[in-house]
Amino acid sequence: MHGLPAPAELFGVAYRLGRDAKGDEEALLDGWLRGASTGELVALAAAARTSFSRGLWAEHVPLNAPIDPARLTSVAPHATVAVAALLTLHRSGFMRELGLRELSTTHDPLAVPFLLLRADDIVDGLRELAVTEILARLTPSFDAAFARCLGILELLRGRTRGAGGPLVKAVHAFLAHPVHREALAAACFGDDPGVRRAAFTLRLRNEPVVGVLEGALSDRDTAIRGWAARLSVSRALTDDDKRALLPLLDASSSAFTRMLALRAHQQLGDPDATLDAALLDPHTSVRHDARRLLKARHPDRAYGEARKEALAVLTNTAEANPSAARLVGALGALADVGLQVDHDVVRPFTSDARPRVRAEAKRTLALLDA
Repeated sequence: MHGLPAPAELFGVAYRLGRDAKGDEEALLDGWLRGASTGELVALAAAARTSFSRGLWAEHVPLNAPIDPARLTSVAPHATVAVAALLTLHRSGFMRELGLRELSTTHDPLAVPFLLLRADDIVDGLRELAVTEILARLTPSFDAAFARCLGILELLRGRTRGAGGPLVKAVHAFLAHPVHREALAAACFGDDPGVRRAAFTLRLRNEPVVGVLEGALSDRDTAIRGWAARLSVSRALTDDDKRALLPLLDASSSAFTRMLALRAHQQLGDPDATLDAALLDPHTSVRHDARRLLKARHPDRAYGEARKEALAVLTNTAEANPSAARLVGALGALADVGLQVDHDVVRPFTSDARPRVRAEAKRTLALLDA
């Protein structure tokens, strides 16, 4: 984590402030705090509650009484904001007050996550100061900083102390305004999945639903893609929006998402062809859902068509050089509705070079025998 093995090591660096004539500790603290993700800052704050308790000066400075602000400038002349930010995590309320007072005088975006962390402070006066300073910074110049802190806002949302709820609503309303669209869009590409999910959610308030969900459906986090898939087929969307998003759901690598797409096609009354294609899906659950939905539409329908289509794929009469997924789906369809006479078509695939195809062929043969 930014050259340091643990937050406790950062506290050790802070304790050495003022003793290094070269200012190495100041540079190290400043670089660490500016490069840290909000998740790392939250972890740092949690560690500080038990580990950050000593003073930062060579001479004795009581921690049970207000501290002269000039002392902070003298101990960290080249990184005053960074050290003040770190002090807002100190176990001593007077140290936290010293840090907060300094942050209240700066327009440095580094102050934003630390002010948010203090919006839940156990000391009423410090909490009120933090909330006041946060509200004063709800301006366009700080929108990117607040967008990066959406993970901290999610933590505050569940807190009961102070103005956590109203404050979160105020910041969310600020970020959701169309003028801050670029800041939220940038947050959708950050490293923290919680921040990305919150950013996508806020964008849905004032941006076209299809564009936002298209981005969420391609997110690298499985949970975000699942959330976007469920929302894409929910009653919150119009039929036109659902139809615009269904091609992405149909092409998803997630069987769960493809099943959601099948059910949406059924609800929208789409042609049988959309369900027929899923009869050769590589995942058993999707094929089962497709058969069930088609049976609901056509109670007297037999599944000879699915078997014929699978045989056509396996014998290369339906398409040339089918993909591994296509072969797995065809083999799986025969495992579901094939006959014993299909042995000869399936057996060559038990020696296929692709492990997925090989395994599915062996499974299909075993089921045909049974």
